[in-house]
Amino acid sequence: MPRELADWLVAYHGDNHRRLQRIKAAVDPGDFFAFPQSIPPERGPVRRGYGPSGER
Repeated sequence: MPRELADWLVAYHGDNHRRLQRIKAAVDPGDFFAFPQSIPPERGPVRRGYGPSGER
């Protein structure tokens, strides 16, 4: 995922990003299935187990 994109979520998913975040929050509220390109829950892009650049 290009980290130089200011808002990669909108660039990748367009107008669907908010709906996808709501689904992610409902299905995976603890963000268990987190990886650098996954959709973060509505609460924000904090990723357990990943550094600031997405590395494990």
